[in-house]
Amino acid sequence: IGFDHAHAVVARHREKTIEQVVGKFKGRATQAMRASGCHPLARFVAPEEAPPSPWAEGSWSVYVNDVGQLRAAIDYVNRHPIKEGLPLQNWSFVRAIPGV
Repeated sequence: IGFDHAHAVVARHREKTIEQVVGKFKGRATQAMRASGCHPLARFVAPEEAPPSPWAEGSWSVYVNDVGQLRAAIDYVNRHPIKEGLPLQNWSFVRAIPGV
């Protein structure tokens, strides 16, 4: 998770498209920001109003076709915070992929 965007490596969902999965991520992140009082656009509306979405429409999706690409994608996501001057990140919802 960076200052203005996030990266994720996710497995294919049996029923949802990647766009639906990304939409769920954005919705849950918005809920968490509002609950913790750190929504970046909350100051622009009255307290009882929902702030506008901070998210851009759509997403950039890259599809992984083999284990080598998967390892490279995971490494990129793990190292990305450092490029923004942030510490390495560990999240409770991240799970290892067996065999990778």
